[in-house]
Amino acid sequence: MSADREALAQALWNLLDNAVKYSGDSRTVRVEVEKADEVVIRVRDEGFGIAPSEQKQIFRKFTRAPRRRSTA
Repeated sequence: MSADREALAQALWNLLDNAVKYSGDSRTVRVEVEKADEVVIRVRDEGFGIAPSEQKQIFRKFTRAPRRRSTA
């Protein structure tokens, strides 16, 4: 795999940090890595999730869900 090591590490750190931060009472976070034709990394938690109306926004810089959904 050819990738920017620092950028990949930062992206993974952000996913894990958010998974813990927004998990509510459950702090269980699962990480799966799969390598076939491509590398797939899955981060899964038992948190609130993102409302369907907000899902398109999450890939924009500096976007956050409304504070009411956060436990941090």
